[in-house]
Amino acid sequence: MTQGTSRFAAVRRRTGVWVLTGLMALLLSTAGRLAYVLKTDGERLAGLAERQQFKRIVLPARRGSIFDDRGRMLAGTRRVPDAFVDARLLFNLIESEHPDEGAREAAFRDWCDQVAVRLNLPGAKVAELIRQHSASSYVVLKRELDESEAAAILNLDDAFSRAVGVTPASARVYPLGSSMAHVVGFVGREGRGLEGIERRFDEMLRGTDGERRTTCTVSRGSLDLRLDGARDPADGRHVVLTTDAEIQRIVEEQLASAVEKFSAESAVGVVMDPRTGDVLALACVPTYDPNEPAGSPTAARRNRAITDPIEPGSCFKPFVGALALQEGFVSSRESINCHHGQHFFGARRVRDTHPQGYLDLKGIIVHSSNIGIGTIATRMPKEAMERFVRSFGFGAPTGIELPGESGGIVKPSSMWSGYSTVSHSFGQELAVTPLQLVTALCAMVNGGELPAPRIVRGVLNADGSVVEWSEGMNVVRRVLREDVASLFGEEILPAVVEDVQEGNLKSQKYTSLGKTGTAQVPYPNRPGYEPGAYVGSFLGAGPVGDARLAVIVMVRKPNPSKGYYGRTVAGPAVKAILEQSLEYLGVPPDRESKVGVRLTDLGG
Repeated sequence: MTQGTSRFAAVRRRTGVWVLTGLMALLLSTAGRLAYVLKTDGERLAGLAERQQFKRIVLPARRGSIFDDRGRMLAGTRRVPDAFVDARLLFNLIESEHPDEGAREAAFRDWCDQVAVRLNLPGAKVAELIRQHSASSYVVLKRELDESEAAAILNLDDAFSRAVGVTPASARVYPLGSSMAHVVGFVGREGRGLEGIERRFDEMLRGTDGERRTTCTVSRGSLDLRLDGARDPADGRHVVLTTDAEIQRIVEEQLASAVEKFSAESAVGVVMDPRTGDVLALACVPTYDPNEPAGSPTAARRNRAITDPIEPGSCFKPFVGALALQEGFVSSRESINCHHGQHFFGARRVRDTHPQGYLDLKGIIVHSSNIGIGTIATRMPKEAMERFVRSFGFGAPTGIELPGESGGIVKPSSMWSGYSTVSHSFGQELAVTPLQLVTALCAMVNGGELPAPRIVRGVLNADGSVVEWSEGMNVVRRVLREDVASLFGEEILPAVVEDVQEGNLKSQKYTSLGKTGTAQVPYPNRPGYEPGAYVGSFLGAGPVGDARLAVIVMVRKPNPSKGYYGRTVAGPAVKAILEQSLEYLGVPPDRESKVGVRLTDLGG
């Protein structure tokens, strides 16, 4: 071997070594990188692979229904289809079919136009919606399809039709429309209760969604293969109310008539069974349609029967009078000087609408004398007055099964002025809800027991089996002795209805009792009252001696030129509600069987 050949061989050997060394280094580098990727991205990549193999499908639970006490459906659920698109799959299919970007864009627009025609939508809207959610596998194109739209989507047959489909969904329906809207409430687009019973019992009504994981093909079409961990949905429970849709209709008609006749801002009505505390009707006017809640102003959705406390005015006098009698601050036969309609309590001048001389307790209530009831109140320590007021439930929520209830406003007696006991006696310096007032009346006509208002009768499982059921009265406390309750419920308050000053409030079929109230509307943000702004109220119950119904109607801000006293704007509505509802319930008329009342002498 020559020296040159030897040198060439040496170079070749050295080159081979370097090449081999380089190859080994590259191999080691690649292996290291692979190990790094597997270590750092393994979980992420495994997750991606799993999402490519499996799909989680939510199986929605059916929302429970709401019924009235006679089984009429107030809220239900119907199945309706939604059209959806797997946007991520759609773009993958278009890209695999059309490598050219221009061709892909044209294909996308054409396909959106085809789908849009089937859904009666603009093609541009469909395209925009898909682009906005291009990474999503579930984009709703249109909710609540009709049969022809659903069939058109299902029959779509082209290269990209695997990306679009129809899925079952549900829609909440309210068969009675606006009737009982403030009780039932409504659900939002996301299927959650936003008002009323729908909100208060949302979790119970919704139930629990199920799920299913299915194996998917390369095109992500479902093989519908149930795997371990699949869970069926648990449909929501049903709620049964104490309300009666027919009595509700009667109340709503009377409220609407009063608002129209007196050009009032609003009206509220509540009907209760004083024997049980069941709420049979609760209505507010104006109202709204829960099928289309967005079409009404927010104010129309306020349940003013429980959310808006107001000064009760003269409707409060019977409760103060009964407690004063019971505690010995006045006798039923005592004559009180009413000073012919004008009197000063300290520096405060108090007037009466109907000037009177001397009146006993019955006369003070019948003629609604501020001076008479105020004189009685001056005998009561302010601590006693506060205790009496609170004993009837004023100043605290009743606990009714509805959201947003106010407890009203009763200030601690330590914050009262020297005039406060007088003003409280005729319903000023405090605020109560309509529900609180009619609940207190129940105690006066059922023998003296304050009931807890109830608007939910029971809860049923999805199969109709009973979960819980409630009947009979839940007594909060006894507030009146039976003899005092009987005096007011059977003698004093019936005389208000019989009195000629209260107008024609007597039913020709049923005996009844009641108390009028006319209160000024205070300014919302400063002391004083709005001029010419009133709330006319009437509390009523019947038949006398065996009251089956207790009713309150409040008419807010009637046009003063058309009338604003409670006996004028609210009394006729209560009369009609009592008469029509008692007749509907099958209560025998008792007007001719009753004899004249007498005033029992209760000392004190």
